[in-house]
Amino acid sequence: MNIILNPKYEPSVDKRIKRILADKSNYIWIPEDDITIGEKKQLILTDFPFIFNLNWVDFHKALSKYKREVPSSVDRLNLHILLSSDKPVYDGNKNEISPNKLKEIKRVALTDCLEYTSTRFSSEKNRLIVNHNYTIDENGELKPLYSEPLENCVMKDEVFVELSSFNSQGFPTKKSKVQKYIEGKNIMYFFPVDGKIVRLGAGTVRASLNCDGNPFLSLDGFGVRAKSLEDI
Repeated sequence: MNIILNPKYEPSVDKRIKRILADKSNYIWIPEDDITIGEKKQLILTDFPFIFNLNWVDFHKALSKYKREVPSSVDRLNLHILLSSDKPVYDGNKNEISPNKLKEIKRVALTDCLEYTSTRFSSEKNRLIVNHNYTIDENGELKPLYSEPLENCVMKDEVFVELSSFNSQGFPTKKSKVQKYIEGKNIMYFFPVDGKIVRLGAGTVRASLNCDGNPFLSLDGFGVRAKSLEDI
């Protein structure tokens, strides 16, 4: 028997999203001491990807509507590393997440996700440029807050790289000695390509950092999290 909710009391999709984004218990707090890569900022990320089936540009526009951002690959890697550890994890209210809820968060984030990030590559004077953290300007165009030449990193495809060794831009600097997936220790890696975006995926057989993603794909399996920079 299917239960049908009265439309009068069933909130619209827009209201649901607003409610999810407004509730800090739906977020994960990453303290400064647990920021592994990049700048030391407090970040709040949703504990599940809740918007799906849009292309890379439309994901940014959708979250901008609610004054939120798509996490960069650095943000998403920091979350992946935190959840791969044995450290306690706190929500956006600084309350420790219960073991049962954390188990489900880890299941989704570490073994069942495929997410776009707000990182894209471009070229300038024969150099590859890393662009992080896109926002929408007054003309409705996407502009990155960070654009710098790619630092030295592994430039070999389909290799496992150490989760403990990244440059400041969030790209690996060391291949794993053992080329076999070990959860929490390494991740499959595809190197940066001009015009492509970074996506992070995780399944039961491996997690992967793909720096050669197609920004125009809008398959129903692709999702994003939301990032908030408000103080907590």
